[in-house]
Amino acid sequence: MSLRKKKFGWPKEEYFVDEEKKEVWLRGSLSRAWMKAAFKDKYGYTIKLAEQKYIDKLNSGEITL
Repeated sequence: MSLRKKKFGWPKEEYFVDEEKKEVWLRGSLSRAWMKAAFKDKYGYTIKLAEQKYIDKLNSGEITL
């Protein structure tokens, strides 16, 4: 379930927040892969990288975690 209580510096269609698991599903890129550890330290969320199609399905409710 995406509650989007937190504000992140990306366009909202590029990520999905799973508050229960403290995970952010984010459209993957090399620079985002590099910042995964720093993001966990700063926000307390684990980053999971995925293709945009998967993020879209999470945001639409087509896929549930």
